[in-house]
Order: sequence, then C-alpha cells, then structure tokens
Amino acid sequence: MGFPNSSRSLLSPATPAAMKGADLINVALPEELLEDVLRRVGDEKRDLDSCALVCRRWRRLDRATRRSAKLPASGVHADEVVGLFVERFPALADVSIDERLSADAAVVSAPASRSRRHVISSIPSGSRRRMSRVPRFAGILFPLPSEQTPSGDGIESFCLTDVGLTSLARGCKGLEKLSLVWCSAISSIGLVRVAENCKKLASLDIQACYIGDPGLVAIGEGCNLLNNLSLRFVEGATDEGLIGLIKSCGQSLLSLGIANCAWMTDASLRAVGSHCPNLEILSLESELVKNDGVISIAKGCRLLKNLKLQCIGAGDEALEAIGSCCSLLEILSLNNFERFTDRSLSSIAKGCKNLTDLVLNDCLLLTDRSLEFVARSCKRIARLKINGCQNMETAALEHIGRWCPYVFVENSIC
Repeated sequence: MGFPNSSRSLLSPATPAAMKGADLINVALPEELLEDVLRRVGDEKRDLDSCALVCRRWRRLDRATRRSAKLPASGVHADEVVGLFVERFPALADVSIDERLSADAAVVSAPASRSRRHVISSIPSGSRRRMSRVPRFAGILFPLPSEQTPSGDGIESFCLTDVGLTSLARGCKGLEKLSLVWCSAISSIGLVRVAENCKKLASLDIQACYIGDPGLVAIGEGCNLLNNLSLRFVEGATDEGLIGLIKSCGQSLLSLGIANCAWMTDASLRAVGSHCPNLEILSLESELVKNDGVISIAKGCRLLKNLKLQCIGAGDEALEAIGSCCSLLEILSLNNFERFTDRSLSSIAKGCKNLTDLVLNDCLLLTDRSLEFVARSCKRIARLKINGCQNMETAALEHIGRWCPYVFVENSIC
C-alpha cells in the first residue's frame, strides 16, 4: 500500500531534531486503518486502556471499536456506572456483569488536576454536583455524585438493577455475548429488555440470578441466533420458562449447560430432545432428572460430541441410550452415578468409537470389566480420569495400558 507524497516525506529518514514531536502515525494512517490496528490489539483490557491514553484520536476510536468489557454489579452507583460505560462504548459485543466486582471498589480519589477540573467544568452549571470520588474505567473519569443515591422507595440500591441492564440493552444493540453472575437484583424485566433490543445475542450465561419464566421465554422469542445457553443456580424459573425458550430457538442451540436449578425435571429435557437437533455440547447437573429425560436427549440430540452428566436418579437405561444413539460422542464425563453398572459403560464403549476423553467420578458400581470394554473398543482414548470408583483395582489400568498405550491417566484414585 502506498502513501500520499506528504505522508511519504514524513516517513522518510530525518534527523532526531526534525522527528522530535512529530506525530507520524496519526498523519500517515487514515481512520479505517487505525481502527483495524486497534481491533487487532485483542481483548486485553490493559492493552486497550494503554491505546486509549495515547491521544484524543486514539481514545475516540477505542470508544467506537471496543468490543468486550467486565462491569460491576454491586455498589451504590452500579446502574449509573453501567449506563455511562455504555454511552462511551456503544460497540460492545461481549459483556460480563459480575456482582463480585464492585463499582465502589473502582471509585478512586481524583487528583486536583486540570483533567478533573475539565470534567467538572464540562457539566452544566445548573446540574453540577459536588464530586469527591470519581470512578475510573479505561482511563476515563466518570463523574458521579459523592452522596449515595436512594432508590425510588427511599432505600439505597447497592447492586445493579433492571434499570442498569436496560441501559446496556438499549445502548449496545449489537450485543452478542452476555454473562450475568450473582446479579441478585435483576429480574425477568431486565432480560425482557435484552430480548427486545439485542437481536444478535448468541451466548447467554446466567449464574445465581433470580430470573423468572417470562425472562427466559422472552429470550427465546427475541434472540433467534442464540447458540450457547448456560444456567447455573437460576431461581425463580420453572420448566415452563426453559421449555418456552427452547421451543423458540432450539434449532440454533449448539451448547447447553444446566446446573443446580432445583426446578428442572425430565419435562425440560424432553423439550431439548424434541427441539434441539443440532446440540453438540450438553452439561447437566440435577438431582431430579431420571432415565426418561436422558433417554429423550440421546434420541433427539444425535450430534452430541461433548456430554457431562451428574444425575443421581439416572441409571443403566439412560446410559445405554447414549451408547446406542450418540455415535459422534468424543468427550464424556460421568459424575456421582450410584445406579449404573458395567452394563451401561459397555454399551457406551461399543457405540461411541470416537471417544477421546473419559471422566469417571464416584461411579461406585463400576469394576475393572468396564475399562476393559472401553480399552478394547475405543482406540482413540487419549485422556482418562478416574476418581472415587471404589470397585476398580489395578487390573483396570492394566487393560488401558495394554490396549491404549498413548492414553494419559490423570489423578487416578480408585
């Protein structure tokens, strides 16, 4: 690529005196090329912040192109901080909001400098407020009131609410990935706003939030591109919410994780089996799921490649269905199974010839015979992890060593 004559003359060899104070990059690079440079910096916040501090032009371009951020969900100013951050970075596509990150922790004492005076003087005099603390993100000072802001009912809000999540949804309509961790004050209302505004959402991770059925149903109806969904410790919902989501966008789901959701039963898994034919990754931890739910998954999701199960109520019938129907399975993790025996692992070994990774944790009824089935049938096994399988002895590892010489056995405690 050639440069204009003026740019070429600036880039030509010059004496140190002539180069001192010269802004060669900003003069030589047009806007679109500099934007591409900033995009190639990566997602490391420290590196992006450094770029934003180079000059006003770089700061403006960083604001226009930054795609990922981790935002606080706790602190008296959480809603306001999220709103201000979204105003400055409208191109955000990957956002994680975590209550373990505090807006108050990010508040630092601002030095009595020209930059702080500039921030204060830029606020209209009619609405100017006294500031003794200013939160700093990405080298940017966000003006906030020093007094604690009471909520509408007179009680101070110390964590992110649906107001802050609504600001995020309306300000970042190109959002593709959203993670909500321990956001205790967010409800279905905030998730409905996300569904209404963020049509490109492809990944949603919700942990320890009180989200009801309307929020999950709205996500299914509004986010048809959703391909990754993870729900952990999600209270307030029922099977109805997850079924409503899956019926609307199950065709696009490739990865699904559900753990410690006390409301989930076999009804949800029957919906997954009926509406998610393209599912490749499934992680399931539940005490309520029985054979029926797992069998529905096996019969309906035949493209599964990665399966993690912790279902105390399931037994041999469920795992035999996996062996019969999921021939593409490559990674299998079985945890805390108290009811399945060598019979079901033998079925998996016969049907899942592509198996490369096998994890067995606290599978009390398995014996050495199980691993002999696996060793003879699954020649691609490369990683094996066995913990707490009390009926397995040295012979189990001898079978693996004889038939799978290149396997890596990790933390084997039997």
